Amino acid sequence: MARRRTITLLTAMLSAVALTPVLPIAPTAVAVERNIVFVEYYSDATLSTLVGARTWNNCPGEEGTYGWGAQTSYHIITSEPCS
Repeated sequence: MARRRTITLLTAMLSAVALTPVLPIAPTAVAVERNIVFVEYYSDATLSTLVGARTWNNCPGEEGTYGWGAQTSYHIITSEPCS
């Protein structure tokens, strides 16, 4: 009896999931933060040897991505607002 009840419960749960309507996600206004993001990449966890850098500039009229060197998992991220 317990096995039949488990199968019935499982069937009911799967049916509920299958019949749940998928609601569309309403479009929303996305506010893009205007700033400059700097990432400095280092050779190891001591953060003593800089091996690369990236800058993402999202300021009006100055948009762009700039970079040099290697990207590693040892990094520092900073940002500043547009002037």
